[in-house]
Amino acid sequence: MIRHIKNMAEFRKQKQMHHAIDYFKTHIDKHYKKQQIADEKELLADLLFCLRKTNKTKAGLEYYFNILKQNIPKYIKLKHELVWGLLEMIKKELYYEFRKESIAMAQVLSFQQDKLAFSLFVFKLTEAEMATHPPDLIALLNIFHKMIPEKLSTENYSFQAKSKTVKLPSDIEKYYLSYSKLLYQAKKYDECIENSKQAQNHSNIVRPTYLFWLKRLEALSYNRLDNSEQAISILEAEVQQNPQWFIYYEMYKIAISNKQHSEIYLALSFLLPGVIDYKIKIFENVAENSLLPKEISQTALKIASEIRARNNWKNSKPASLSDMELVGLHNTYLNNWINYLHISKQVFLGKISRMLHKGNNGDGFIRHKNKSYYFKVRNVLNADRKTEIIEQINCYFIPQTSIYNGKKRESALWIILLSNKTLIWPKYNYKLK
Repeated sequence: MIRHIKNMAEFRKQKQMHHAIDYFKTHIDKHYKKQQIADEKELLADLLFCLRKTNKTKAGLEYYFNILKQNIPKYIKLKHELVWGLLEMIKKELYYEFRKESIAMAQVLSFQQDKLAFSLFVFKLTEAEMATHPPDLIALLNIFHKMIPEKLSTENYSFQAKSKTVKLPSDIEKYYLSYSKLLYQAKKYDECIENSKQAQNHSNIVRPTYLFWLKRLEALSYNRLDNSEQAISILEAEVQQNPQWFIYYEMYKIAISNKQHSEIYLALSFLLPGVIDYKIKIFENVAENSLLPKEISQTALKIASEIRARNNWKNSKPASLSDMELVGLHNTYLNNWINYLHISKQVFLGKISRMLHKGNNGDGFIRHKNKSYYFKVRNVLNADRKTEIIEQINCYFIPQTSIYNGKKRESALWIILLSNKTLIWPKYNYKLK
């Protein structure tokens, strides 16, 4: 056996992977008992390495776990070879076939001694396990408790994708976001809030994108703890910096569950750009709302039915509209919402009276009756980067009282431009799949 082990090591050193595999089958597997082979950790590490390098990782893992019936070893070379193999299975979406072994591996890995393998493997494992039903939250939380956030990497690796540079999340960013998701799913809402606040204290190493998702989970946790006012306050602050339709929908659900005024949140979930297929549940909720005008609820039902038909989803009828007809129906739906909000005095009709600065970061004032409302160009819903915003354009807007230099100031939160008193809805509002 010693000679065979040396030969396998030499094959690996010379990068003769196929020779090594054939040698193992001919001289070892057929002549030694399974337990004898299982005892030779160096041999198995070389075998698994060669199988992995010849795209036979799955066969290697099956041989080790199913035929030899071995557990996760302490021998570091073999353990790490198994880590890379299991990691490859996760990336190839074969996680479920080795789910038990993957969780066992993460439990055995040491954060201090296996730092690189630990972080690479655990974050991928968490992502895969959270996609299973139900996930083993207790096991994942125990694994995360082994981590020391202060010792995680803060480096963002990057790569070129066409004309832009893409920055990958650092280990510390992955840690905070993954841990918050786990805590929320495990109904540990107080801990989820605390984790979000810790991340915000490290805003110099956690980028705004990740803080956005962390604050969202923090807000949802507050809502679960029956503090809907704090939840909506956090989300309102976030959408002013990063307006997203689904956040407004979450604000709507929080508000309506607490019998608060919520129509404006529901409207904004439609008015903000997004793939309308993803908004199917919102259309269906509107269609079932007997308090809304019929022209809104009936149009929502038509759009929802068309989306279901196009995706062949459950309870769908054959598609009946062309793309242009669906866009036109969606336009009508948005216009009906604006008219309804205007009649119910939830939006005001005004005119841009003065532009202070032009461009995407520009700002100015809107005049409504005898008041001026400050606005920022980024808060115009139906304009893209090519749209020139000039004075005397009519618009709808949502009024808000904000604080500027310690004083109250009337401002416009969301603005919708009109052209000859007709609503303009650019194509980016209809990202059809």
